[in-house]
Amino acid sequence: MKNWFNVQLGRQLSNPKGFSGLILGKLMNKNNYPMYLDAYHLLEFEKGDEVLEIGFGNGAFIKEIVDLTEPGKYSGIDISDTMIRTAKKRNRSLINNGKVKLVKAHARLLPFEDESFDKVFTINTIYFWEHPNQVMQEIKRVLKPGGVFVVALGTKEAMEKNGYFEERFMLYTKEDVEKLFIDGGFTDLKITYGKLKIEDVLCIRGVLKAN
Repeated sequence: MKNWFNVQLGRQLSNPKGFSGLILGKLMNKNNYPMYLDAYHLLEFEKGDEVLEIGFGNGAFIKEIVDLTEPGKYSGIDISDTMIRTAKKRNRSLINNGKVKLVKAHARLLPFEDESFDKVFTINTIYFWEHPNQVMQEIKRVLKPGGVFVVALGTKEAMEKNGYFEERFMLYTKEDVEKLFIDGGFTDLKITYGKLKIEDVLCIRGVLKAN
């Protein structure tokens, strides 16, 4: 029974679907928001920033990001049809006035032009990247020189203590993530830590060196 539950939870967390996905999305908002605040701190949003979020979920925090970067624009990708529909409904006015663009896509193949964004970030999605080095190269491609990339995640050490995270998760130590950033061509790494109820949080920032 436990193994079945873990499998189902892993599937929903990686790609929320249906009514269960909607409920999980609301629960994720509560757990993810402190991680968003950590990410904001490292992203150091500026007015006019072009921002890309990988895995926007149900879109609960999109308006907040738009407000922080006005008159910039927000783009987001997600693979979940359920989350995309919910996020589009929630942010319809921002989409209609051209402030927000939401697209179904995988992180390993970003549907954007080179050097499109000042800031790219992702919260609790890195575990599901099947080809993390390829994803890093795509992020590098769409970032402007001097652009910033931030990842927030639960640490491997903390998440291994929680049996719910046995399925479909690629777990990372601090050293693993640092290597991913360095191999991806990012410099000036900065790491902060937080603590949630069920997992310790690591938030890392890298800067794409200007040519």
